[in-house]
Amino acid sequence: MFVNKPKSNIWMTEYLSPSEIYRSLVSEVIYQGKSLFQNISIVKLLNDSKALYLDNQLQSTTADEFIYHETIVHIPFILNKNPESILIIGAGEGATAREALKWKTVKEITLIEIDKDVIDFCAKYLPEMSLNSYKDPRVKIEICDARVFLENTTKKFDVIICDLCDQNLDKNQIINIDFLKKCKNILNENGNICIQSGEMPFQKNISFSNYIQMLKTEFNTVKIFTAWIPSFCRNWSFVLLHNKKDKSILIEEIKNIIVEKIDKELLYINDQTILGVLNPPKYIQDFEK
Repeated sequence: MFVNKPKSNIWMTEYLSPSEIYRSLVSEVIYQGKSLFQNISIVKLLNDSKALYLDNQLQSTTADEFIYHETIVHIPFILNKNPESILIIGAGEGATAREALKWKTVKEITLIEIDKDVIDFCAKYLPEMSLNSYKDPRVKIEICDARVFLENTTKKFDVIICDLCDQNLDKNQIINIDFLKKCKNILNENGNICIQSGEMPFQKNISFSNYIQMLKTEFNTVKIFTAWIPSFCRNWSFVLLHNKKDKSILIEEIKNIIVEKIDKELLYINDQTILGVLNPPKYIQDFEK
């Protein structure tokens, strides 16, 4: 509830479901335009954070993007223990690469992005998200369709992060069996994959269940974990995939990895939050069965 009348009448409206909408009050439109692939909007919200919208869907805000990006990067990295070669599918605003670059072990990051305008305009108008990660000598950017890259690359990776735009599991044209097989083919023996998988349903959901079962056809371990993202007004899901039967890790080992291998501060992830993330409530565990 507003104490005072809003000083702006510009709203970003997002339809979360047929019966729910989420609206954010805009104080300034920083950039608005259309690329070859989508509408791009970068705005300043009334709470002084900046937000990226693609096709009117919120992608991230400077207020809480650290929750999302630390989760999608550091969980698979810590479980890998020694990530060196990284593939990020969906370069976006550069924050995923920013988090990956915090690791002393990382030698090379390949960023795949189909829409160069997203990289260019985020670098210009949202520099606080990438922190110049695009310019790091360990980072190589490929402007192409991810499926083409997967088909042609000869590289192998320790961690593959699929940070694609919001997924509609009923109409997903990217994450399918063929995509998973190609990812598995370029994964190192001890490697893992982390996929952002959209809103975590609270009840039985056929689309999400079918999605998890599809992932299980290619990987021995399919682990769901979540993070509440305030700006999304939703509990967001991520799925970790690997073919090692045992990737258990002790709390003391997590502490040591964070201290020894990460050289910049984390705001969300530590040894305690990881234990919570990897041991979700029963209703989430039930989707894995």
